[in-house]
Amino acid sequence: MLLYQEAGVYGINGATSSHEAALIAGQLNDVPNSSIDISLKDLHAVRKQANRR
Repeated sequence: MLLYQEAGVYGINGATSSHEAALIAGQLNDVPNSSIDISLKDLHAVRKQANRR
């Protein structure tokens, strides 16, 4: 999988230079506040809330 795709889900066009460098280096754990991480946390919270009902 390529991390840099111009128009793909894994694109980093909006990342800051430090986030971009971390992604290119393959150190995804260095980008804890990335939009993907935030989206996954939001999805997890929604699923958790739905399971409580």
